[in-house]
Amino acid sequence: MTTNKKIQEFNEANRPFYIVDHDNGEYSLCLAFSFLRGELEDYGQEAFNTYAREIGEPVKDGRGFYTHGNGYEWEAAFRKAFENDPNISKIKYDCEAGGFFCYSKNLDVLMDFGTRFKSLVEDTEKFTKVVSEGIKAQEKARQEFEKIEYKIKGRLLSHAESNFHIRTMQGDIHLTPGDIKDIMEGSVERIKVGKTTIPINDFLMQDAYRIQPDIFNPNTYQLITNDALEYQEQQGDEEQVVMGTMQM
Repeated sequence: MTTNKKIQEFNEANRPFYIVDHDNGEYSLCLAFSFLRGELEDYGQEAFNTYAREIGEPVKDGRGFYTHGNGYEWEAAFRKAFENDPNISKIKYDCEAGGFFCYSKNLDVLMDFGTRFKSLVEDTEKFTKVVSEGIKAQEKARQEFEKIEYKIKGRLLSHAESNFHIRTMQGDIHLTPGDIKDIMEGSVERIKVGKTTIPINDFLMQDAYRIQPDIFNPNTYQLITNDALEYQEQQGDEEQVVMGTMQM
């Protein structure tokens, strides 16, 4: 069976979910809320309305829009539903307020997730439980991430598929996506930065507000810790003072 035929059959059997072939080796599973009409207009919405009532919020706001059920919360439910599935690592997300969208280079995996997710959504009792647990887990993760957002760890997590050139007070270090994966999985206890080896947590929890893309190297970021930046600026000021004294 051709790829186009497989996608066509999936889309016919799994409305309102549909798969798109992006002609670059990647496929997306989609649920675009603005396209839902008739009996599908409020597809899956009751689970999110129940969650709103659970936490003491109105189902709709003053403008008549649902308070819960945006694409990010659908993503939270999807992640929760398949959190123990080993294939979940093959899925990426690009959700927005108006839709749920996830991607994979493996069409069969995406179709499998899509079929199972549709079945879950249409079991309102089970889906309601997953929605509640998923959104709560998402909110907890958001609060925890806020604590490390401007640490080296937060920067790495935000761009885990990128390369990093990092400058610290201990020295410079280059990290690849593979290095970042090992670090985040907890398999690294100590790391060599410059000529110094330090505990991994001492490295990850350094403040690192300054980050920018490397314009000469694609998919690469330059990062400098706050301490290293302050030291660098102090050295620059001292050099200017010295030069000014020599010119007098």
